[in-house]
Amino acid sequence: MKITYDSEANAALIRLVDAVGWGEVTRDIHSIRTPTGDGEVSLGFDKDGRLLEVEILNADRVLRKETLDLAVPPSITTEMEAKLYEGQSPDQH
Repeated sequence: MKITYDSEANAALIRLVDAVGWGEVTRDIHSIRTPTGDGEVSLGFDKDGRLLEVEILNADRVLRKETLDLAVPPSITTEMEAKLYEGQSPDQH
């Protein structure tokens, strides 16, 4: 599981699998309002209906600080996933 947080967009992405391939999310449930109305949640599923990721908008209002503190910037995850896609270990430079 990975958590990324883009502070400029105030959006978090929680990936429940190591990597999500291009086009792997085939079904989305959008715009689920949080109980307080402070944020939105979207769920991304694969073709078999398995949950792959959760996107949270207005993340600083929806998630606890300790959860956001665990998150990494999206660019770090993108670099790691690119290496995995190319068949390299994420530790290789």
